[in-house]
Amino acid sequence: LAIGTYVVIFERKPIEPENNTQEKILTFDDTKVKSIELTSGDKQLILKKEGKLWKMENPPQIPLDQEKVESNLSRLKDWTSLSVVEANLPPTEMKNFGLQKPLLRIKVNLSEGPAKEVILGQPTPTGSGNYVMLLGSPKLFVTSAFIYDELHKMIVDPPKPTPTPKPIPSPIASKK
Repeated sequence: LAIGTYVVIFERKPIEPENNTQEKILTFDDTKVKSIELTSGDKQLILKKEGKLWKMENPPQIPLDQEKVESNLSRLKDWTSLSVVEANLPPTEMKNFGLQKPLLRIKVNLSEGPAKEVILGQPTPTGSGNYVMLLGSPKLFVTSAFIYDELHKMIVDPPKPTPTPKPIPSPIASKK
Protein backbone atom coordinates (compact mmCIF):
# COMPACT_ATOMS: atom_id res chain seq x y z
CA LEU A 1 0.00 0.00 0.00
CA ALA A 2 2.80 2.44 0.90
CA ILE A 3 4.62 1.73 -2.38
CA GLY A 4 1.41 2.26 -4.36
CA THR A 5 0.75 5.58 -2.60
CA TYR A 6 4.34 6.69 -3.25
CA VAL A 7 4.03 5.90 -6.96
CA VAL A 8 0.72 7.77 -7.28
CA ILE A 9 1.96 10.86 -5.44
CA PHE A 10 5.61 11.14 -6.50
CA GLU A 11 6.05 9.20 -9.69
CA ARG A 12 2.97 10.31 -11.64
CA LYS A 13 4.02 11.56 -15.03
CA PRO A 14 1.95 13.74 -17.35
CA ILE A 15 -0.26 11.61 -19.50
CA GLU A 16 -1.35 11.69 -23.09
CA PRO A 17 -5.11 12.07 -23.45
CA GLU A 18 -7.06 8.86 -23.63
CA ASN A 19 -9.97 10.31 -25.59
CA ASN A 20 -10.00 12.39 -28.72
CA THR A 21 -12.90 14.60 -27.71
CA GLN A 22 -12.29 18.00 -29.19
CA GLU A 23 -13.75 20.96 -27.33
CA LYS A 24 -13.43 24.71 -27.52
CA ILE A 25 -10.73 26.02 -25.24
CA LEU A 26 -11.47 29.64 -25.95
CA THR A 27 -14.11 31.59 -27.87
CA PHE A 28 -14.65 35.31 -28.23
CA ASP A 29 -15.82 37.92 -30.71
CA ASP A 30 -12.65 39.19 -32.37
CA THR A 31 -14.29 42.57 -33.08
CA LYS A 32 -14.46 43.14 -29.29
CA VAL A 33 -10.74 42.57 -28.62
CA LYS A 34 -9.01 45.61 -27.09
CA SER A 35 -5.63 44.03 -26.44
CA ILE A 36 -3.70 40.79 -26.26
CA GLU A 37 -1.00 40.08 -23.69
CA LEU A 38 1.49 37.27 -24.30
CA THR A 39 3.87 36.37 -21.48
CA SER A 40 6.61 33.76 -21.44
CA GLY A 41 8.96 33.78 -18.46
CA ASP A 42 10.22 37.35 -18.10
CA LYS A 43 9.32 38.33 -21.68
CA GLN A 44 6.05 40.03 -22.48
CA LEU A 45 4.38 41.36 -25.61
CA ILE A 46 1.30 43.58 -25.36
CA LEU A 47 -0.60 44.30 -28.55
CA LYS A 48 -3.31 46.95 -28.47
CA LYS A 49 -5.95 47.52 -31.12
CA GLU A 50 -6.30 51.14 -32.20
CA GLY A 51 -9.05 51.46 -34.76
CA LYS A 52 -8.34 48.68 -37.24
CA LEU A 53 -4.61 48.52 -36.58
CA TRP A 54 -2.63 46.56 -34.02
CA LYS A 55 0.10 48.51 -32.22
CA MET A 56 2.76 47.24 -29.89
CA GLU A 57 2.42 48.69 -26.41
CA ASN A 58 5.24 46.73 -24.81
CA PRO A 59 8.11 46.50 -25.81
CA PRO A 60 8.50 49.90 -27.50
CA GLN A 61 6.43 50.32 -30.61
CA ILE A 62 7.65 49.10 -33.96
CA PRO A 63 5.52 48.58 -37.07
CA LEU A 64 3.69 45.24 -36.96
CA ASP A 65 2.75 42.76 -39.66
CA GLN A 66 -1.02 43.22 -39.32
CA GLU A 67 -1.80 40.01 -41.22
CA LYS A 68 0.37 37.93 -38.89
CA VAL A 69 -1.29 39.42 -35.80
CA GLU A 70 -4.77 38.84 -37.29
CA SER A 71 -3.80 35.28 -38.26
CA ASN A 72 -2.81 34.46 -34.67
CA LEU A 73 -5.93 36.17 -33.32
CA SER A 74 -7.99 34.03 -35.69
CA ARG A 75 -6.42 30.88 -34.21
CA LEU A 76 -7.36 32.00 -30.71
CA LYS A 77 -10.94 33.22 -31.27
CA ASP A 78 -12.35 29.71 -31.81
CA TRP A 79 -9.50 27.69 -30.32
CA THR A 80 -10.33 23.99 -30.37
CA SER A 81 -8.39 21.42 -28.38
CA LEU A 82 -6.91 18.26 -29.80
CA SER A 83 -8.46 16.47 -26.82
CA VAL A 84 -9.63 16.74 -23.23
CA VAL A 85 -7.24 15.13 -20.73
CA GLU A 86 -9.18 15.77 -17.51
CA ALA A 87 -12.68 17.23 -17.16
CA ASN A 88 -12.05 18.33 -13.58
CA LEU A 89 -8.35 18.72 -12.80
CA PRO A 90 -7.70 19.39 -9.10
CA PRO A 91 -5.57 22.54 -8.62
CA THR A 92 -2.98 20.45 -6.78
CA GLU A 93 -2.37 18.50 -10.00
CA MET A 94 -1.58 21.57 -12.15
CA LYS A 95 2.14 21.24 -11.40
CA ASN A 96 2.19 17.81 -13.07
CA PHE A 97 1.38 19.47 -16.39
CA GLY A 98 3.62 22.53 -16.08
CA LEU A 99 0.69 24.85 -15.38
CA GLN A 100 1.80 26.39 -12.07
CA LYS A 101 4.69 28.03 -13.92
CA PRO A 102 3.29 28.05 -17.47
CA LEU A 103 5.49 28.29 -20.54
CA LEU A 104 3.05 30.80 -22.03
CA ARG A 105 0.23 32.95 -20.68
CA ILE A 106 -2.29 34.51 -23.08
CA LYS A 107 -4.68 37.22 -21.93
CA VAL A 108 -7.34 38.57 -24.29
CA ASN A 109 -8.87 41.82 -23.04
CA LEU A 110 -12.32 42.52 -24.44
CA SER A 111 -14.36 45.72 -24.69
CA GLU A 112 -17.32 43.84 -23.22
CA GLY A 113 -17.16 41.20 -20.52
CA PRO A 114 -14.26 39.79 -18.56
CA ALA A 115 -10.81 39.12 -20.00
CA LYS A 116 -10.08 35.57 -21.15
CA GLU A 117 -6.84 34.07 -19.89
CA VAL A 118 -5.24 30.81 -20.98
CA ILE A 119 -2.08 29.11 -19.73
CA LEU A 120 0.02 26.66 -21.71
CA GLY A 121 2.07 24.15 -19.80
CA GLN A 122 4.70 21.61 -20.70
CA PRO A 123 4.70 19.61 -23.92
CA THR A 124 2.97 16.25 -23.98
CA PRO A 125 5.30 13.21 -23.80
CA THR A 126 5.24 12.87 -27.60
CA GLY A 127 5.98 16.58 -28.07
CA SER A 128 3.08 17.00 -30.49
CA GLY A 129 1.11 19.26 -28.17
CA ASN A 130 1.02 21.25 -24.96
CA TYR A 131 -1.22 21.01 -21.93
CA VAL A 132 -3.53 24.01 -21.69
CA MET A 133 -6.20 25.43 -19.36
CA LEU A 134 -8.58 28.36 -19.53
CA LEU A 135 -8.29 30.09 -16.17
CA GLY A 136 -11.49 29.69 -14.19
CA SER A 137 -12.24 26.31 -15.76
CA PRO A 138 -11.18 22.94 -14.31
CA LYS A 139 -10.73 21.32 -17.75
CA LEU A 140 -7.29 20.28 -18.90
CA PHE A 141 -6.81 20.15 -22.66
CA VAL A 142 -4.09 19.31 -25.14
CA THR A 143 -3.51 21.75 -27.96
CA SER A 144 -1.26 21.58 -30.97
CA ALA A 145 2.39 22.47 -30.34
CA PHE A 146 2.06 24.75 -33.38
CA ILE A 147 -0.06 27.20 -31.34
CA TYR A 148 2.65 27.48 -28.68
CA ASP A 149 5.37 27.81 -31.31
CA GLU A 150 3.59 30.61 -33.20
CA LEU A 151 2.63 32.63 -30.13
CA HIS A 152 6.02 32.21 -28.46
CA LYS A 153 7.68 33.33 -31.70
CA MET A 154 5.61 36.54 -31.53
CA ILE A 155 7.07 37.34 -28.11
CA VAL A 156 10.66 36.59 -29.07
CA ASP A 157 10.47 38.18 -32.53
CA PRO A 158 7.38 40.42 -32.91
CA PRO A 159 5.85 40.20 -36.40
CA LYS A 160 7.40 43.00 -38.43
CA PRO A 161 6.11 43.82 -41.90
CA THR A 162 8.15 42.46 -44.77
CA PRO A 163 9.57 45.42 -46.67
CA THR A 164 8.63 45.70 -50.32
CA PRO A 165 11.78 45.20 -52.37
CA LYS A 166 12.89 48.12 -54.51
CA PRO A 167 12.55 47.44 -58.23
CA ILE A 168 15.79 46.65 -59.98
CA PRO A 169 16.03 48.01 -63.49
CA SER A 170 16.31 45.39 -66.13
CA PRO A 171 19.58 45.46 -68.12
CA ILE A 172 17.53 45.23 -71.32
CA ALA A 173 15.32 48.20 -70.39
CA SER A 174 18.35 50.38 -69.55
CA LYS A 175 19.95 49.85 -73.00
CA LYS A 176 17.08 51.56 -74.82
